[in-house]
Amino acid sequence: MNPLSVLIVEDSPADATLMVRALKGAGFEPLHERVDTADAMQQALERQSWDVVLSDYSMPAFDAPAALAVLREHDDDIPFIVVSGSVGEDAAVAIMQAGAADYVMKDRLARLGPAVVSAVEGARVRRDRERLEQQLQEAQRLEAIGRLAGGVAHDFNNVLTAILGSSELLFLDAPAGQPPREELHNDIKLVTELAPDLAAVRADPGQLEQVLVNLAVNARDAMPNGGTITIKSYNAAVREGDAAPDHVPPGRYAVLQLSDTGVGMDAETQARIFEPFFTTKERGKGTGLGLATVYGIVRQSGGHIAVESAPGAGSSFRLYLPEVHEPVAPTRGPGPVARPVTGTETVLLAEDEPLVRLLARRVLEQAGYKVLVAAGGSEALEAAEHFAGPIHLLLTDVVMPEMNGRVLAQRVTALRPAIRVLYMTGYADEAVAKHGVLDPGTALIQKPFTPAALARKVREALEGGAAEARS
Repeated sequence: MNPLSVLIVEDSPADATLMVRALKGAGFEPLHERVDTADAMQQALERQSWDVVLSDYSMPAFDAPAALAVLREHDDDIPFIVVSGSVGEDAAVAIMQAGAADYVMKDRLARLGPAVVSAVEGARVRRDRERLEQQLQEAQRLEAIGRLAGGVAHDFNNVLTAILGSSELLFLDAPAGQPPREELHNDIKLVTELAPDLAAVRADPGQLEQVLVNLAVNARDAMPNGGTITIKSYNAAVREGDAAPDHVPPGRYAVLQLSDTGVGMDAETQARIFEPFFTTKERGKGTGLGLATVYGIVRQSGGHIAVESAPGAGSSFRLYLPEVHEPVAPTRGPGPVARPVTGTETVLLAEDEPLVRLLARRVLEQAGYKVLVAAGGSEALEAAEHFAGPIHLLLTDVVMPEMNGRVLAQRVTALRPAIRVLYMTGYADEAVAKHGVLDPGTALIQKPFTPAALARKVREALEGGAAEARS
């Protein structure tokens, strides 16, 4: 027997009993209640959920059109079947057009079971379809946000490159002494719980640092009277069939979690927090780009973000980064700012972002290189064609408005076959490779980079180590 909750709108107890008997004969185990007024029906709908509503067409104080209106005001998805004696054809057509799932004559109750099966199954299919459509719309929305946020992260990395590079150059130019450091607010406690055996992931360390900074700044702003920021890391396995948070697909992940004890967020805010330029802060206090940048960086790294929050209960952001098994490059702690390695060759620099172009030119010129500067592909091609002396290296951004770096490199190497190429990008490696812009093994430097890192990478490319790997 299949359980079935049935609300029967019927003034005749005997007729209601016949309906229940017909349902039992069709293989149902009906849990039923009978009502015959609008108030009683409204109370029954509020008291529990129902699989189907069966209604007589005409009753002394109520009728089927009014019952259908009460039902639709409460829940638009519960099937409504009219079970009545003979009524006019116009009335039957009208109630079906108003939204009734079926019309069964009381002298043909053998049809009631199949009608209920069809109506309940139709409602289930309709709910499943609506749920899948909502999931598809949400996935499409997040994909669009990811693409836009990826661009935000790329632009932010350009700015960050200029900031970090200029800061290091200032350190080199400044007298020796203790550099100033920003301190954590005294009223905020920082707690770390880090796994000693955390799995390896493929991500840019500088970008992950920026993710933590952005999340920490948001957490700080959510705790105007102080509180606790907790940073955790742990390994997690999401299996098929698990109730995975925020559509995280099955797989093994290293999880980075940052939680705060701040004001929290409601569901409406959570649905929009990763949209670029969305902010809950007062005018002048936030750009709406912090969490968009976080989302872009994590998605470009192949990861996923899950958020848990409630008003007054703080917020928790969990970053799921896919586990990898390749050897991990050793990391080094912060050390003194080193002067860039030097050279004397000629470098053709193609970069559309003025701040990065200015920084790269200054770094390379201070390191002894002759630098030909171009703001895009056309200028770089013109320089490559008309410069009288040798050009040893093309240093180009991957993504530029008029011509991407790969096309520029192909056209420049056609003019100067001996030239070597080093690419720069603010996108993650996976995002660049996904769009087929670069081949595996291409000489590449990720933004944000420091002056020392840029000079070192240029030297490697000129001496053939990275360039040989590309060819």
